[in-house]
Amino acid sequence: MEEKFGNIKVGHVVLVKDDDLFVRTWPMAVIVAVHPGPDGLIPAVTIRTNKGTYKRPICKLVPLLDSSEESRPSTLPQEDVQATP
Repeated sequence: MEEKFGNIKVGHVVLVKDDDLFVRTWPMAVIVAVHPGPDGLIPAVTIRTNKGTYKRPICKLVPLLDSSEESRPSTLPQEDVQATP
């Protein structure tokens, strides 16, 4: 399960899975701390929701798009357009 997160970091926004709720009502959370295991993988994180701060395994989280600069391409692909004189 750890593989789907890639480089999970503090500040990433996630949905918190809850088997008692419909998917569209899962709460959003922000990762406030990561807890790496002895193998270097991150099995658990501390998240902050509007109801409090909790430690959760990452298999109970769904990562949302990362809006940080490192996830965006530094330049947009350029089309091959010839300049007309």
